[in-house]
Amino acid sequence: MPFPESQKRRYKKTVSMAEALDMSPLLKRLGVRDGDKQMELYRRWNQVVGEGVARNTQPVRFSKGILSVTVSSAAWLHNLTMMKPQILANLAREFGEGFVKDVRLRAADFDMRQLKGD
Repeated sequence: MPFPESQKRRYKKTVSMAEALDMSPLLKRLGVRDGDKQMELYRRWNQVVGEGVARNTQPVRFSKGILSVTVSSAAWLHNLTMMKPQILANLAREFGEGFVKDVRLRAADFDMRQLKGD
């Protein structure tokens, strides 16, 4: 059943999807617009942590400011736990303070060399 002419709402301006997302405080709070920044985080991981660390780590998940990283061995897990403040400082410098709130490290339950293509 169509609306009577008097009840139809007319919008004066059409907005892009990006503008619509920018207008929503809820979507901003949920981080919907941070997808590009998250992808950049994965792309630039090697630069942020350095080649040696990057060879033994893989960022696997980013949610609500928490970056989960898989580490190749228990020894690397221990070393990176000690380096965590420096990693967080590097991430803050590259992506802005507070974007990455924490880094969670866990030892891989598979051979990282297969993942890295070594």
